[in-house]
Amino acid sequence: MNQPTGHGFLKPEILDEDWIHGELGGTGPQLRGEPLTNGDWTPWLPEEERQAPVYETNDCTGFGSTNEIEVLEYMQYGARTNYSDRALAVMAGTDPLHGNDPQTVYETIRKRGLVPQLAWPNDVSTLIEFFAALPDVIYVLAAKWLGKFDFKHWYVPTNPEALKDALKFSPLGISCALMVGEDGLYYKPDGWRDTHWVALVNFKDGEWWEIFDSYPPFRKKVRWSTNFEVAKRIYLGPATKKSLLQALIDNMLDQLALYYKLLATKV
Repeated sequence: MNQPTGHGFLKPEILDEDWIHGELGGTGPQLRGEPLTNGDWTPWLPEEERQAPVYETNDCTGFGSTNEIEVLEYMQYGARTNYSDRALAVMAGTDPLHGNDPQTVYETIRKRGLVPQLAWPNDVSTLIEFFAALPDVIYVLAAKWLGKFDFKHWYVPTNPEALKDALKFSPLGISCALMVGEDGLYYKPDGWRDTHWVALVNFKDGEWWEIFDSYPPFRKKVRWSTNFEVAKRIYLGPATKKSLLQALIDNMLDQLALYYKLLATKV
């Protein structure tokens, strides 16, 4: 069976310095209280949004990551915020034809922040408008988000036990390539590679995983045996002076690296 065109997931290269959930026995920080032992994040699902309302944006890593954050923020703080996937796509350098890798998108959130949908809405009529350059005020608003939240992220091994453990701490971003089976559950056909990024929000042990998608039907149940390729969990704690300074320094270093790279191409 031929695999359809992807939806914007580019598989990242996992580096030695990247954080891994459970590595050396660690699970990373929590905000407060006990872990969500049943791993069911569905009571806090956000507004349903299509990543391709009229045109394809290939921004699944943006939509999937903001869905993940919106769920965790609502559960932990009681605040229901809808973040601008469009602004994140531009800040992260998402390619409208090919998409982006989740590590780049999550690092963009960590270093540059997010803005509300009301400030930079998704509902524009063309792909060119969706990826239009951002005004300076949007970057200022995103930086204010960093003054409110300390955002961290980890890769998660994609075996069932690791996924179940990580779901105690946050919903997960996860890669997939799915079609619906005769049993009503979605599955990954043999030979397919992951081309999409969604939020993993629930499971029934040994039977199915539940994802929250950016294509309808937005809630899908996936066969337990599905081989996911990449997963990420997150932390959304209150910002500290240290976390804000680290984000601003890392962003500045990225901008300097980009400047010197552009300078080198002109020599």
